[in-house]
Amino acid sequence: MLYRKESSGDIEGEFADFTLLSQGLDVLEIDGERKLVIALKDPNSPPDTSLYIIPDTTRLSKCIRKNAPRAMEFEPDYDLIECLRSAASAAEKLIKSDDFINADDIEQQQRMFDEEEAIDKAMSKLVYTFDNLYQGYQIRCTAKKCWAIPVDVYESYSPEDIAGLPTATLEPGKEIFEINGDAVEFFVPEMIDRKEKITSAADFPLSHGQPMLRITDASSGEPTYYLVPIDDFLSIAPVA
Repeated sequence: MLYRKESSGDIEGEFADFTLLSQGLDVLEIDGERKLVIALKDPNSPPDTSLYIIPDTTRLSKCIRKNAPRAMEFEPDYDLIECLRSAASAAEKLIKSDDFINADDIEQQQRMFDEEEAIDKAMSKLVYTFDNLYQGYQIRCTAKKCWAIPVDVYESYSPEDIAGLPTATLEPGKEIFEINGDAVEFFVPEMIDRKEKITSAADFPLSHGQPMLRITDASSGEPTYYLVPIDDFLSIAPVA
C-alpha cells in the first residue's frame, strides 16, 4: 500500500508496485492512528505531494532494499550543516566565558559536551544521520582545508603537533577537498583524554575551541583520519 498525501492534507492509499528512493523516517496520522512511516521521493510527482509506506506486513507485501546507483548522490542536509556551524559558534563563545575558564577540568568537559545545547544537538543529529538513517552508506564531505593523518600514527601526534603540520594538498585542477569516509565524529581534539583544565583559548592550538569533524577513511589503501575545521567545512552528505 502506497500512501499519497496531497497539498490539501488528504491522505489516500493505493495498491502499487514501485521503486522509489527513501527519504528517511517520519510519523503520520493514518486512519486515526499515528504510524511510523518511510517517506519516499518520486521525481515524477508534483512537488507538493508526499509519498509514504508503512513498514508492517498488513500494508506491505514485499519490500526489497536496493542500493542507489553509485552515480547517485544525496542532497546535503542543510539543517545538519547549520547545526554543526551553530555548535562551533557556541563552543567558541563558551571557552571565552569566565564560567568555563574558572571551572575545573571535569566541569569543563560537562559544560562543553553535556550542557551546551547546540553542541549536544549537533552530535546527536550527526549520529542519527550517519549511524542510523544512512547506516552502511559512505560519507562525503567537502571542505576548503583539512589535515590528513594516517590512522596508525595519529595517536603519536598531539593537537599542537598537528596544528604545526602542513594541511593536505589539493589534487591538480581541484578547488575544494572531496573527502569520502566510513565514519564521522564531531569532537574537540584538545579535550580528548585531557587530564588538566583549560586555562585560556591558547590551549586550543588546533581547533581554536571549535569542534572539528574527524572523518575516518578505512577503505583506502592507507586508513586515514581527515580533520576538518568547521570554518573550512562546506557540506556533508551520505553517498551510495
